[in-house]
Amino acid sequence: MCIDKDGTMDIFSGETIGDTVESFPLEENPTLTEIPQTKDWFSQDKDFVILDVGCYNGLDGLEYLDDVGKDRCRLFSFEADPKIAKIVREDHKSLIKDGNMTLIESAVSNVDGELTWHQSRIIDTNQNAPSGTIKFPRGHMDHHKHIGFKETKVPSIKLDTWFEQQDDVDMIDFMHVDVNGGEKEFIEGALTTLKEHTKFLWMEFMTKTGHWEDAHDGKELIRENFALVGIVGFNQLWMNHTL
Repeated sequence: MCIDKDGTMDIFSGETIGDTVESFPLEENPTLTEIPQTKDWFSQDKDFVILDVGCYNGLDGLEYLDDVGKDRCRLFSFEADPKIAKIVREDHKSLIKDGNMTLIESAVSNVDGELTWHQSRIIDTNQNAPSGTIKFPRGHMDHHKHIGFKETKVPSIKLDTWFEQQDDVDMIDFMHVDVNGGEKEFIEGALTTLKEHTKFLWMEFMTKTGHWEDAHDGKELIRENFALVGIVGFNQLWMNHTL
């Protein structure tokens, strides 16, 4: 097992520390039923709940459904960009119809209400791009000039508010979060749900890239309950050791 400089195990790939992990040749997203940190949890005889926050095309969530099994897993997918959400609803209509996926068309932040969203598009083709954000993307525009942004207003909800509204969800087994610079705002609005009701958090932290103005990771808010157990690139796997 490879050990990172901060003492955590890099179980996913060797790219971060210049080594390889022969025992677990995984892709970027963790295979929940195979990696050592999660496989015992997902071997339980129970129904599981997975969240995909910032789902974009919905394919990450589909990976987890296929891994854990549609017959014992419910997926809640959040997408703020209305144009992308429309595509997700069409592409995954059978999963939505069967109750395997629930699509929530909203940003997830520290705001209940409405906020400014920066839609991202590939300039030459006007196709959707996966860089939408609640943060002003000044650095992103400087570094990736082929991506353009347009301001719009979108609904926003705190994850704590959403969780309180669920009558049949008492545990989130795994949460995939990709919010493009809005990491601290997401955590601030999700603190109770994370600390008391979430076992695994797989989150992309891109606040140090300079892409987004006034971006902070907010990791100090969860360290009391969560331990960092894996890193690949900007993505980090955190495990709630109090649950």
